[in-house]
Amino acid sequence: LLGGKPAKVSGTLLEQSSDIDFGAGVPLLRNTRGTLSFTESGMKADNVAADILGGPARLDVTSAEGGGVNASVQGRANLDALHETETHPLLNRLHGGTSWSAGISIVNKAAQVVLNSSLQGISSTLPPPFAKRASEIWPLHIEKKNLAEQQDLISAQLGKLVSVRLQRSEENGINIIKSGTINFGAPNNLTDAPTGKKNLSTQLKKSPSTPLKTGLWVT
Repeated sequence: LLGGKPAKVSGTLLEQSSDIDFGAGVPLLRNTRGTLSFTESGMKADNVAADILGGPARLDVTSAEGGGVNASVQGRANLDALHETETHPLLNRLHGGTSWSAGISIVNKAAQVVLNSSLQGISSTLPPPFAKRASEIWPLHIEKKNLAEQQDLISAQLGKLVSVRLQRSEENGINIIKSGTINFGAPNNLTDAPTGKKNLSTQLKKSPSTPLKTGLWVT
């Protein structure tokens, strides 16, 4: 510290069976195990183990410019185990497990998330067209993007079956859906306005978006 030279700092932090909450929009990391290495310029954690969405997952975490954090995650969800921590009635109609991957970017405590899964291994007893056999592949793509302070956009696409876009604002600590669209027989490009979409802005306006404890949303 003396002599006007920049201070150099380095060290490691061992996490053993800790729960880590990255904030709204990111699933809770339960029973996290791994080692975090840090220096004066940033931090890094490779192959960290955690329980996410009821099953095992591995994370690689690095610091980003401006004090942000980037993470890549590979995991396998276990919906039957998730029933033990979540009580939402939708989960009663879903069973099995599936592999998934996600990219997470956190800047100024706001998380942007991209998640992908084939959903192979999950069965559904929901009414048609959402009934599903475990062997079927239904590609799922979910994105959460920050639009402005306390505003975000959630986009989801389930194969060619349906796409959803919800714009939300936080009011008094509650995420309120301001507008949204649901399109059945959706194209793959979530950024384009789909042809023949059903606009649900009126019905969804001022509708609360309820997060599960995992960080996912159910309306």
